[in-house]
Amino acid sequence: MTQAGAIDVGALINDRKMGRAQITVILWCVLLFLSDGYDFGVLGNIAPAIIGDWHSNRAAFGAVFSIGVIGLLIGSLIFGPLADRIGRRKVIIISGFIFGAFTFASAFATNLPELAALRFLAGLGIGGTNPNILAYVAETVPERRRAFTIAVALLGGFTGGIALGGYIISKLLVSYDWHVVLYVGGVIPIVTCLLLIAFLPDTAMQSAIRGENAKVAKLLTRFYPDTPFSPDATYFVSDGPPPKFPIAALFNKQNLPATCTLWFGGIMNGIVIFFLGSWLPTLVHQSGLSVSQGVLANSLNQLGGIAGGLAVTPFLDRYGAVAVVGPFLLAVPAIIILGMTGSNESWIFIMAAIVGICVVGAQTGQGALQAIVYPTALRSTGAGWAIGIQRIGGIIAPTLFGVLIEAKVAQTELFVIAAIPPLLAAIAYMLFAYSRRNSGRGWSASEATVT
Repeated sequence: MTQAGAIDVGALINDRKMGRAQITVILWCVLLFLSDGYDFGVLGNIAPAIIGDWHSNRAAFGAVFSIGVIGLLIGSLIFGPLADRIGRRKVIIISGFIFGAFTFASAFATNLPELAALRFLAGLGIGGTNPNILAYVAETVPERRRAFTIAVALLGGFTGGIALGGYIISKLLVSYDWHVVLYVGGVIPIVTCLLLIAFLPDTAMQSAIRGENAKVAKLLTRFYPDTPFSPDATYFVSDGPPPKFPIAALFNKQNLPATCTLWFGGIMNGIVIFFLGSWLPTLVHQSGLSVSQGVLANSLNQLGGIAGGLAVTPFLDRYGAVAVVGPFLLAVPAIIILGMTGSNESWIFIMAAIVGICVVGAQTGQGALQAIVYPTALRSTGAGWAIGIQRIGGIIAPTLFGVLIEAKVAQTELFVIAAIPPLLAAIAYMLFAYSRRNSGRGWSASEATVT
């Protein structure tokens, strides 16, 4: 058994290889992420069916999307700091129950105001789950593999849930109405959270910050069974205790450039992500294809994103923020070409996947940065607020493009407009990467500060 003494948990995890027990807890997070992704994309996939059933106009339905995104924003802003206070495990489980329950309840909505209110409440839970799972994964794996592992969890779970959900929904809509889609989206996360209560532990790094030495020793012994750890040892994290004012710490001298870049880049990419997620199935259907084909195009967009994210993050671990500049730049022509495909089914599917490689690839890179750049005591706050602020783009996009679609703006023009935000994001990240290079600083969380 280890000597009773002072042990730096972060340094210990960084020095060891990732074992089976660590992979297992990450897989539990991925399982909830799958449900999170399904519920995140569910409304965009069933929008054509609901619009037809209720005889709603697209501009009004765009407002429903935006209200749901406001829930995502508020959930991220609230549950990120809360998890830094009471624990990531608790908040992950609570958030999962929230979005599961209100997604299920959405199936009973009879009009747009009711649906908007229920999607807002479901959004609170979805917004709380995402940053805390990212933070949880970041604290479970060695720093040298952190970005890639976060990407695998994010893509295999959240993005995979959107893609797999699109496929499942396209099949469900052939035999059932949209209500069944929401029933499925509610039941799965509730069952998953019941399992997490039994099988998902707290992270060792956050438990060390709270002084829970026995809990840390038990978890580290589980992770590294060849080296039992003593509950009498003192376990600590070198980047310090929680700040008194965590949100203010995001704007200290060292964190300010990262915070501003992540927020601006997130808003820009959020506009594109939510435009595609909200309106791509509808626009494909409007071009002459079926509702199911529109959903399939959305699913291919997300599958392309999985490939893009896996391609970006190894470079992120090695080169830092500059790795996300390329996907943002490539997204510009890809989005414009997608808008020019008309009703050509093959080209729509091909370009939807290519746009996903670029747009979701860039988004995955941002997601990994959000969970890496901040220290342990500030990680959920930093990631939660970055993800929350990104939702501003999601509030803007559905309503803006809904109004433009209702005004019969040409599809090519819609996609040209959608190509502007990733260009601006690329410029922001180029400037930020250049400033980091000149300062000689990397993306190591240990270099951040919470004061």
